[in-house]
Amino acid sequence: MCTLFKCGTAAILCLALTFSTAIAAPSASMGVVLQEDRATLGSVPIANGSAIFDGDSLLTEGSGYLRARLGQSQIYMLPSSAIQVHRISNGFSASLGYGTIVLSSAAGEKFQVLANGATIQPVADKPTLAQVTYISENELIVSSRHGDLLISMGDESQTVKDGTSYRMMISPSDGPGPQGILKPGKNKFVLILIVAVAVAATVVTVLALETDVVPEP
Repeated sequence: MCTLFKCGTAAILCLALTFSTAIAAPSASMGVVLQEDRATLGSVPIANGSAIFDGDSLLTEGSGYLRARLGQSQIYMLPSSAIQVHRISNGFSASLGYGTIVLSSAAGEKFQVLANGATIQPVADKPTLAQVTYISENELIVSSRHGDLLISMGDESQTVKDGTSYRMMISPSDGPGPQGILKPGKNKFVLILIVAVAVAATVVTVLALETDVVPEP
């Protein structure tokens, strides 16, 4: 028969073990920094090998860059860029605040770019290489180096074909509402075909080789 003291002690030990287990089991990282120069995690300088977690904000300075692996896919941030990353089913999303990012998805994974109320993602579940540039709150440049891309906004969607670049113009009066909330059925955008946007050759080559993408020449 357990005494009050022994029972109380056992209960305290059980609670302590449960609490310590919860503390010792932090959420798993969603990626790792492979290369960086003058890049930060929020306002804190980041280093090669740093873990990336769901909800992290990554920024590059005017002459900085950052390359990270998220799952088997990768993302490259050009100078003066800012994103916030989140985990999604079979991949990741990147909310683009400003700047330019290059994304490469591995087979069986996908990415989503969220910008100006639009969602940009691969059409098919296969290796894809894309670039997205924020110009203003009403304009983006979307380029595909390999694989078709789907752009959706409200109840509209359009496709960016493999090897093409488009200027995406969003109607100022029907753009995203407060905090990026869409106005269903109200958003209007047009895609204007432009000359292919240059992507640094080294960026394309590295991301393509490491994620089994074969970019257009």
